[in-house]
Amino acid sequence: MADKEQEPPQQSSELQPSEPSDEKKRQGVPALAEKLAEALHDVFIFKSAEPVKPTSAADFSQALERLQEAGLSFDESYPKAVLTRTRRPTPGDAAVVTDLQDRHPHLPREIAELVVSVLTGNDPDEATVGAGEELVAKREAVKRFVVTDELRERFFLRHCGKVPRFLSLDWEVVVKELERGHRDPPKYPYAMATLDAVTDVHGQHSHKMVTFAVGLHGLKTLVNELSELLSHLEGIHSSLSRQSNRDSGTNHDS
Repeated sequence: MADKEQEPPQQSSELQPSEPSDEKKRQGVPALAEKLAEALHDVFIFKSAEPVKPTSAADFSQALERLQEAGLSFDESYPKAVLTRTRRPTPGDAAVVTDLQDRHPHLPREIAELVVSVLTGNDPDEATVGAGEELVAKREAVKRFVVTDELRERFFLRHCGKVPRFLSLDWEVVVKELERGHRDPPKYPYAMATLDAVTDVHGQHSHKMVTFAVGLHGLKTLVNELSELLSHLEGIHSSLSRQSNRDSGTNHDS
């Protein structure tokens, strides 16, 4: 019997810097992650580096603008955000990341600190992101280039939610031709769906999957229930957004 080929190890969508060697630990030299890959699924790697001093607000804003133009943004990870794609890659994307990595290797740490501050109201680590007018300007840059409604949702469900969060839904349509114990089974089409939800355990995804069968009438009922849920959720979002805008206007006038 031929040996079973080993499957290649799966690569995490949240890449962490490699552990420093004992020698580097003794020397106090920060470990570097593996060489920047041009593209690894939808993630780029930044070298591991602790901030020597905060990036200036001007350089910080320019870096975020360059990343946005290259179709890249940061996710909701903490304490170090992971750089992800927002569109199909182009040949120049890797050059942008390489240049920014050389100039600002600790940029992901600053991003993560400021995202948490913007979304929770907590004070960031000023040794990492700066203080005073520089901090105010960098917070505004994060609001403009990084914090979106989608990021708010992912951040809340990941860091503040108490239950597994929805990740994906896989499905297939089945028509059963034969079945043991039935001479002529009814050839009725139905769907097999797998709901994948995740929770974070020690920084790693823990998946919880549920597979179920549903027919045409059951699926219509499910779609109607989800449509009603969507309508209520959109209404609450709109109401909270209007309230936030009114509060912002009141604070501005005062």
